Amino acid sequence: METSVRVREHFYGESKGSLTLDVRGNYHHVANADPKLDQIFALANIPLQPVAGVISIDTLEEGYHVCDSKYTREMRLVLPQETELNTCADVSNLFLGMKVTNPRTPLRRTPSAMWLVWKHHGFMHLDELDVEVEVESTFALQYRGSIFRTEADE
Repeated sequence: METSVRVREHFYGESKGSLTLDVRGNYHHVANADPKLDQIFALANIPLQPVAGVISIDTLEEGYHVCDSKYTREMRLVLPQETELNTCADVSNLFLGMKVTNPRTPLRRTPSAMWLVWKHHGFMHLDELDVEVEVESTFALQYRGSIFRTEADE
């Protein structure tokens, strides 16, 4: 199982002025092979509980890709944009009982990139099971560079 932390700043759209902190665990498997249930249960049981007063979204989902599929357990925190997130300790302080091996380790920044994200969210009814199912489709396009011009660009 691989784990990762991702921070995104939101400059436009409904989340403008906030940042999201995603703590994720992933289990990849070949797209046409049966996944290992013990790996899925291990993801589901990752103990992630945010501190009080923080908006959080907790998901366990399967993502389909061209060559493989993956199950992801993600805890997303929605924070004010001015929240300081520089080290692993800054991340662990937002979760109850989270321990990190090297709290002073700086969070590595990736080169700046902009994302265009289109989401469609809704519900559908499965008649044969008489159950409502929540469905979300996301199309994400990453492009390099910035839409903001700086003095260095001129």
